Amino acid sequence: MMLPLDRLKLEHARHYREGALADFTAWFERSGFGDMLDNPYLSDGPAEVQRFAAKPDFSVLKSVRYRNAGPSGVTLTMQVHIERGAADMQQLFANFVRCTGHTHLFGDFRKHSDFFSASYTGPRYVLFDGAGTCLLLGSMFQALAKNLRNEDVALHYSHTSKRELTHVFASWNGNFVDPDQKTWVPLTELDDSAVFGYLFQQLGVSAYQVFLAISPAKRERLFSRMSRDYFDFYDDSRKQYMYQREQSIQTVSDYFKQAREKHCGDLDIYATDFPWKAEFRASTEALGFDAPYFLSDLARPVKIEIPANGSFEIGLYANLPMEAEQLASIFLGRVPGTLTVSLAAGKADVTVPELPWLLCFEPDVEKVVLNGHTLEPWLSECDRYRLLGTGDIEALIDIADDGSAFSMNIQAAGKRCAVVWPINAFALSSGLVDIDADARSQLEIDGRVVQ
Repeated sequence: MMLPLDRLKLEHARHYREGALADFTAWFERSGFGDMLDNPYLSDGPAEVQRFAAKPDFSVLKSVRYRNAGPSGVTLTMQVHIERGAADMQQLFANFVRCTGHTHLFGDFRKHSDFFSASYTGPRYVLFDGAGTCLLLGSMFQALAKNLRNEDVALHYSHTSKRELTHVFASWNGNFVDPDQKTWVPLTELDDSAVFGYLFQQLGVSAYQVFLAISPAKRERLFSRMSRDYFDFYDDSRKQYMYQREQSIQTVSDYFKQAREKHCGDLDIYATDFPWKAEFRASTEALGFDAPYFLSDLARPVKIEIPANGSFEIGLYANLPMEAEQLASIFLGRVPGTLTVSLAAGKADVTVPELPWLLCFEPDVEKVVLNGHTLEPWLSECDRYRLLGTGDIEALIDIADDGSAFSMNIQAAGKRCAVVWPINAFALSSGLVDIDADARSQLEIDGRVVQ
């Protein structure tokens, strides 16, 4: 199994000129966030399995497993603390950008407001997603600044004459504030400090090559409808500079200078100039959130129930199908969270806090009944599993009205089922996410620790 950053660096080398990866990596390191691309969940390296008597330090792990050895279910509680240690605006900015990245979205929130209004207002976004465009990341930081510190951050939309580059950025108190490019500098220093994070755009192009290598028939089953629509739209990025083989830091910087000097204006995400803004606002209001609604319910805890003789593991490991690695490479920053449950008497009721990527069964399971609907799982590339992907199951899952729970009655002839959904590895490594268990639980916790 090849881990996401290792795979994407190979794709980057195939797609771009020689030396581009080293050039843009060095440029990104000037942002102060270069270590995000050393995330141990996302790249290979030596590790040693250790058992933990207490909560582990997630930043030094490549994976972590909670095994319930007790006779009854155990509840894990996940909670985001984006404000932790943030004594000022710049530290709040640093906390936010350490949890997020310009990587591929699960779908376009402008077209799927009912789904994303629940995710983007609460903790699911930081815990299980973290991907964003410049528009989304700018809007989220703007809302955080207002909700947590009562500060007004301005957003600006810019583009070059031929739209080789389009970009949304922010400003506050004489500073250029760009969550997308992970850049905070005084406006007077902008010409020497812009687009530090452009490597993420290139890694997005690299991830798209992984997506394109999957057959159209398999994509129908592996990805949700909204993800497939998103990639259909993303295909138009071939016209942008980021897709070209020849890449130059000077060219990108010049494009952005042209964009902000010649074609730049203020942006109001809460205005009524586009129908999608009104639709998204209506969806968030239906959930009880007023503007600025992004991440306004971030402190709410998220529960994961591990049944007796079950386990929950975060990270990529040898016992997962190849498709899990593909998904983690395409959606860079996210790794599998895998809840394994026993199919006692051939069935189980399972509720998870995010839309699953995969349901995994033994290779001889040829039929699965999900919430009363019969499905035929398909053989994984490694031939060790039968799988159902998001495209197979998205219309059949019972989703809570507030988007906080995804419930399934699973019936199959196998002994176990593994439910896989994405976990945001950037956030998990940031020190801003806590995972706690019932005080009297009989959990065994082990993990692969970086050596």
